[in-house]
Amino acid sequence: MQRAQTVQLPKGLQAGRAGYHHLDYARGLLWCGKRDAAVAELERAEKIAPMLVRDHPMAQQAVRTLLDLERYSYRDRIRRLGVRMHIL
Repeated sequence: MQRAQTVQLPKGLQAGRAGYHHLDYARGLLWCGKRDAAVAELERAEKIAPMLVRDHPMAQQAVRTLLDLERYSYRDRIRRLGVRMHIL
């Protein structure tokens, strides 16, 4: 995870590739139990490449996992992401 924090993506990188990077990083953070950071990375990926993230099965599974982990509180950020991805 330390390497991913220091990665500087090139300015001319395609939005889809940058979105994939942030999606993969979010999944790694989720696996490490860093839920807030994972949500932030998913939101960053969605901002860069909205259609890619909203329609991608790995992103949808990550949001479902976050929703399951936060079942009783359903934090607003996770709920909004789930609504945009048509999970809720």
